[in-house]
Amino acid sequence: MSGVSRFSGQWRHTTAANEPTSQLFDRRRATQAPEPDQSLNERLSQLFTADSVERLATRIAEFKRSISQSLEKSSQAYQILLQLTDSNLKDCARCTKELEARLVSNPHYIVIQKLEEAERQIARLDSQRR
Repeated sequence: MSGVSRFSGQWRHTTAANEPTSQLFDRRRATQAPEPDQSLNERLSQLFTADSVERLATRIAEFKRSISQSLEKSSQAYQILLQLTDSNLKDCARCTKELEARLVSNPHYIVIQKLEEAERQIARLDSQRR
């Protein structure tokens, strides 16, 4: 700190622009992710220009499978939900809705729901492109 001791209190009188940490934060701000108000369709359209539709769908499916496996290991409610969904029994609709309600606050389940939404959007955008 070139002779200025943090214990002396003199470091408080320097301007933030001269400190390397403020430059680091400025660079982080400049390279942050897209604005949160940007719609899912806009973000997916941007990804389409950089990647093929099939590759994007594959990457999302792989990520969704990974999250699903993690949730399946940690949540008995999700395990039962998968079994009921796979059985395709119409009498299980009430149980399925109850299990989904239990999982609504689980971060893994929320991510899976968003990925399913992204898969639907990709399919819709792909059909519009053809």
